[in-house]
Amino acid sequence: MTRCKNLVELLFKVYPRLNVIGTATTDYLRDRAILSARNDDVSDLNGLAIHHFPGEIHEYFGADQAIEDNLRIEERGNRIANENMQALDPPSLPPSKLQLKKGCPIMLLRNLHPRDGLCNGTRLMVEQLGVRVIEARLLTGSHINDRVFIPRITLEPTDSETPFKMSRRQFPLQLAFAMTINKSQGQSVKIVGI
Repeated sequence: MTRCKNLVELLFKVYPRLNVIGTATTDYLRDRAILSARNDDVSDLNGLAIHHFPGEIHEYFGADQAIEDNLRIEERGNRIANENMQALDPPSLPPSKLQLKKGCPIMLLRNLHPRDGLCNGTRLMVEQLGVRVIEARLLTGSHINDRVFIPRITLEPTDSETPFKMSRRQFPLQLAFAMTINKSQGQSVKIVGI
């Protein structure tokens, strides 16, 4: 057991040579994870990791929309600024700004097709980054190494997570260098940072 002084040291203890091209193979990513109890710490660690991960960054912005079912049609629209919705990052939604690189680990945030191994919490590795779809390889589960396509979908948080009803059209993914302890349940990894 090793104690780390800061997040960068923790990142490189769990993911040695992360910044070297060709290091992040499927086995390398499958065998490692950093766990945290807090979503904001997971977000910070994933942001740090993607910054050090080699390759060109691709940014995907979520399309947020307020759901105003309770208003008359003539009163709907533009009541809530888009910037205010993007500032909200409820835990059940993917980030408003998703930054990915080819070869990085990702995790599904929704059940897309459980029969094919595409379940909430499944870890994958990015193979190709398209505008409307992401091609990835499954790192875990009974369909390990299968190639799959992840589309953008419209998602809604639970009512208690936001001050108003909203939806976000985004890929149902987050980076998976780090994950919450809750999301790690059922995962098998050899090298863990906490």
